[in-house]
Amino acid sequence: MNLQSFTKIEIAVKQIETAIDIYMRGQDFFSPITLAGAGEEILGRLIENYGGRHSLNKQAEALIEIHKVINQKEVDLKTARNTINKSKNSIKHMDSSQDDTIIMDPAFEAEVMLYRAIENYYALTGRLTEKMLSYNNSIIRKNHFSYGKNPTQKRQME
Repeated sequence: MNLQSFTKIEIAVKQIETAIDIYMRGQDFFSPITLAGAGEEILGRLIENYGGRHSLNKQAEALIEIHKVINQKEVDLKTARNTINKSKNSIKHMDSSQDDTIIMDPAFEAEVMLYRAIENYYALTGRLTEKMLSYNNSIIRKNHFSYGKNPTQKRQME
């Protein structure tokens, strides 16, 4: 037996960086959702312990405001959080016999979960790991190029 001590931040970073590795191979997007989601949740709890606001609550608060404007109805924080986490929770759990299929875009959901996890890590530490920086840069390039924009070109005033 080889007992060792690990901080929750170390564990979360390992989960997030493993999720990045799997995502970047492009063969499986479900595992990155689960792994990044676990890291995001650990870091979110640590942020809460220090009195801060984590990524999930920021998104939930924004969703509450949007829902209020569009539907003229209040929605509670728990409902908003469950809505945001629907894909993550759906791939982890089977809540009923009718819960045997999910419709989602796994690559997009993996990107969203990685974003939240990385945002929480940055909020907690004020820095990013090399792997997180590399991943962020690749996503920025991918998104800019998919829209036909050159990220190094300055936008001209019209």
